[in-house]
Amino acid sequence: MVAEQVTWRQIVQTIHQHQPDLLSGLLFQNVYRGKPIPKGFKSVTLHLNFRDPNTTLRHEQVDPY
Repeated sequence: MVAEQVTWRQIVQTIHQHQPDLLSGLLFQNVYRGKPIPKGFKSVTLHLNFRDPNTTLRHEQVDPY
């Protein structure tokens, strides 16, 4: 959930500033406005892809992101 004025560009920049290990892709999924989201906010759903060319990733490796 982010403030209504936050742009997709700002979201992407924030994610890239934190440089998640093994992040290979980022896609926009959806924006939801309405109950129970407070007025002035929106719920943004993202799809993050993580990849390690050397091994199969486990949930424990990517869940912190």
